[in-house]
Amino acid sequence: MTGRQHNIGKLELDLESKLELLGEHHSATLIVRHALAHAYRAARRFGDANQLFKENLAASAELLGPDHPDTLRKHSSLANCHYAAGQYEEAIRIFAEILSRRERALGLDHPDTLRSRGSLANSYRATDR
Repeated sequence: MTGRQHNIGKLELDLESKLELLGEHHSATLIVRHALAHAYRAARRFGDANQLFKENLAASAELLGPDHPDTLRKHSSLANCHYAAGQYEEAIRIFAEILSRRERALGLDHPDTLRSRGSLANSYRATDR
């Protein structure tokens, strides 16, 4: 078993435990789910990663609201996963939505807004647009 596989296995067990003990919306559950989603993405298990990113996004939006900075960061992780998987059109759609929300919630010059603009531009570039 490689180090990455071992880490994934540990995170999977940790997430299962957090879900059972703390529930879907506890902050510790969100943290572990996010870490596992990133581990899946690094292992190129994009379907698994996307599913966990979506679950975290839904939980965060319910807990904090759709325009909360933490929710928008989780949304950005989902978009980045689509980008890494070569699903550029979906990444573009999500990054455009995030950019619009961040411009409204944080302003045009906020670092998170600027990162979203850059991510959207990179996605456009990947499709020769």
